[in-house]
Amino acid sequence: MTGTKAIEKKGLPTWAKVAIGIVVVVAISLSIFIGGMVWFIGNMGQKARDPVYISQVAKSIAVIDEPLPKGFVYQAAVDILGAKMIMIANDQSGLGVILGLLPSGSNPNKQPTELTKELASKGIPNISSSFKITGEGTEMVAGNPMSYVVGTSEMGDKGTIQGMIGCLVTKDKSKTIVFYGFSPGKEYDMLSTKAFLSSIKSL
Repeated sequence: MTGTKAIEKKGLPTWAKVAIGIVVVVAISLSIFIGGMVWFIGNMGQKARDPVYISQVAKSIAVIDEPLPKGFVYQAAVDILGAKMIMIANDQSGLGVILGLLPSGSNPNKQPTELTKELASKGIPNISSSFKITGEGTEMVAGNPMSYVVGTSEMGDKGTIQGMIGCLVTKDKSKTIVFYGFSPGKEYDMLSTKAFLSSIKSL
């Protein structure tokens, strides 16, 4: 799998915090969350960064090109009682990506646009409670329209981070996919984001 050396060398405090936060945001029950938290803490330094495990989780979410687009490397993966997430970084542009599959039934009858704005209203989980939307749109992902917003999150004395939050429901309604992207600089890195999203071939 691409980027296994990077996995061994880099810690993942940002992606780990956001991944756990997403589980809370999508309203998994407290008991499930606590169980997932215990699993996550116990395995983050081991199983979650194992290349074989990352590959398994990634394939359960989507079919993604191998190798990944230039500059992208897998960082980690988690499967917390039905909430599956992979963390990917672009070591050239600084873009970080989380692609997640929500548990079945976690967001019944919600349209992607509605869910995207609901997620944005909560900010970036465990990083910033604010997310100022500066733009929105739709991007096709493996033939499915993904609603998204881009904006800026304030992180106190750490400055700001540019972000993108997106959501899609597959045509057969079997999967609800969420997307979080983060990039440094004054503008969100949409070019690298599109390069990654185009590598997703099916869901």
